[in-house]
Amino acid sequence: MDTRKQFYNLALVIYALSEHYNAVGDQLSLELALSLFEAIEKYGFAPVSGGYIKACNRKWRSIDDYRLSKKDLNCPKSMNTNLHVLKAYTNLANVSRDERVRKALEALVHINLDKIIP
Repeated sequence: MDTRKQFYNLALVIYALSEHYNAVGDQLSLELALSLFEAIEKYGFAPVSGGYIKACNRKWRSIDDYRLSKKDLNCPKSMNTNLHVLKAYTNLANVSRDERVRKALEALVHINLDKIIP
């Protein structure tokens, strides 16, 4: 069983939970989405260079293989992960109105504009 935590996947869960909250008003969905946001910020954000790493192990520690599949380049960061975090944070910021999410989203937009899209 693969025990990696892929931040790409966690971002998709945030997106789904925030959409569920938006659709039916389930407070638990919003709380879970914000909890995952906090985990991504704590364990996936690269404070020195900005942006988000692709993966870690089940104990939130560094790993050697970051790939989602054998076809992927094995590197710690990718545009793909950052794009999915951007989409998830955009949705979460819209439904939660949480200032922490908005600030993380703003920083990620700048990372995308300054480093990912030349």
